[in-house]
Amino acid sequence: MVKPIYIIATAGILTGLVMFMGNKVNVKGKRVAVIGDSHSALYGSGWQDVLSWKYGFELNNLAVGGKSTPWMLETLKKFYSDGNTADVVFIYGGANDSFGNAKLENIVKNIQDMVDLVRSHSGVPIVISGFNYEKAVRPKVSSKYYNGIERYRQLQKLIEKDIKRADVLATWDDVDENTTGGDGFHLPTSKQKLFADYVSKKILRA
Repeated sequence: MVKPIYIIATAGILTGLVMFMGNKVNVKGKRVAVIGDSHSALYGSGWQDVLSWKYGFELNNLAVGGKSTPWMLETLKKFYSDGNTADVVFIYGGANDSFGNAKLENIVKNIQDMVDLVRSHSGVPIVISGFNYEKAVRPKVSSKYYNGIERYRQLQKLIEKDIKRADVLATWDDVDENTTGGDGFHLPTSKQKLFADYVSKKILRA
């Protein structure tokens, strides 16, 4: 059976077309925004930069280290209210919320609100659940972080199960304690390409 192709026009402009083929999203030459925390804030050498070089898209990176999903939602609202547009928006956050006191259902709601906001502006939302903290982070950090790690893993599973109307990238599981950098929580520059390759393989197409 041939899969249907859905075409979504951004603001009715033909040159802003984004095409779907199954779960693969075409970002080649498009306007792409990234909203997130420190996992996306490695400017110039992060996973999002690697993808922009590969696919030749225009990148607008809104990510800031240490931020949580309420900030992400408000920043994305301002992005649109300031008159900006994006054909595709990567949404990657929730780790900082999980290590705080936020309820997991509220974090999911914030992410869903971002998805709906992108949709309301004729964009394509891609939600990234991240990499497996249990395998890559837990072996390297103090036990005081274990509860946050467990909460984040629970959140990642909820994101994969409950987020609607978005392309959701499943958690990257092919990791271990050698995958993260010196602080134990983040991918070093040397691993950013590996994560970009994972995103590319799972969710993007040329």
